[in-house]
Amino acid sequence: MLNRDSYIKIVFILSVIFFAGCNQKESNNKYHVISKYYKSSISKKIWQLANDSIKSWKKSNLQSWKYDPSKGENVLDTTVCVNNNGNKAVMAILSHDFSPNAKLEAIGFFYGFKIKEEWYFFTGATCYLPRKNYTKDIHTPLSFAELHEIAMKEVFSGYLVEKKTKKDMGWWKNIFAPEYSYSYEINDKWFDDHFKTSWGYYKNDKFITPSTQREWDSLYIDKALSVWRK
Repeated sequence: MLNRDSYIKIVFILSVIFFAGCNQKESNNKYHVISKYYKSSISKKIWQLANDSIKSWKKSNLQSWKYDPSKGENVLDTTVCVNNNGNKAVMAILSHDFSPNAKLEAIGFFYGFKIKEEWYFFTGATCYLPRKNYTKDIHTPLSFAELHEIAMKEVFSGYLVEKKTKKDMGWWKNIFAPEYSYSYEINDKWFDDHFKTSWGYYKNDKFITPSTQREWDSLYIDKALSVWRK
């Protein structure tokens, strides 16, 4: 017969296993929903425009897009997160490093915004990924498939806001085996964090945050065109 302490330990362990399974199921479901969003027709159109821009920059041998194939390779990830208004997009550049002593890969933010039916694109911050955190073989670059999975979990995780509703399954299941229904919606605040937080310009040694949409548009266009000035 189990004593009270043993019974409590067993219940606790089963609860941990159950909730871990729920969290994994919830996580997988979220990535599935994200994949449905970025496979929409508007996302595919934006991806094609963005990829064409990148090809043009590489072909023009622009400084910030010079890439030695023997030392590395980069591609535009297939994921395109679009806001509710359909005028802002967050994407990612996946980068390999083939250098003999390389121990890092990189995922860079890539942004798009639409002004008067015209899309503009520019790069954002870069996240560097130590191989030792993802594989035992630190001398082999992470595959693009692996980088895509990392991007889905760490770069695009804020794209959707989760709504979690507890189902009424009776008092016993409500306590020991609760069930939930999930729904998701696009998180526009996440886009504000990317497109507005810490954005601005200097005037007379003073940092100024744009106060009108026209000023924001001007700032974005200047950022997009800066690729030709580097």
